[in-house]
Amino acid sequence: DGTVSAASRPNLVLGLSFYPKLYLVDQFSPNRAVFKNANALLQSEQSSDENEDGDILLELISHPEYAIVLTSEKLSLKFIIFVKLGLGPKENALKVFRCKNKIIFRGYNGLYLSWHYGGPVAGTPINLLGSDIPYSSQTIFQKIFIKFVIDKWSNFC
Repeated sequence: DGTVSAASRPNLVLGLSFYPKLYLVDQFSPNRAVFKNANALLQSEQSSDENEDGDILLELISHPEYAIVLTSEKLSLKFIIFVKLGLGPKENALKVFRCKNKIIFRGYNGLYLSWHYGGPVAGTPINLLGSDIPYSSQTIFQKIFIKFVIDKWSNFC
């Protein structure tokens, strides 16, 4: 159906509100984000990040003419990197690609969808969070990075 949910809470999907932030919302909410290119993303696979030809835009069919975009600059707090996500014009859509069954945000390798406080409840903001430290060394991040799935079955990140 084009939605992305928290693997541990399939009843909560990515969605949007009156403010251009990305949130978790109920799976039946009229504010849920339905991704235009979800099937293309599921079927794509790249062996590295060198080829941008296979990139998928995070455009929305639930919000025509809009997409998931950055809504803040990249913020660095010691070894943590944080970027806010939300709704914006489709011309500014984030590009992603799939590599080794992980979704990589073009230009933001090492950053993953996550919530920075709270838990998997409706209204929790979703952002990009990560570090320049290699993922295998990020013991704290491995505990807080949340697994997301497309259409409730295929890994999103």
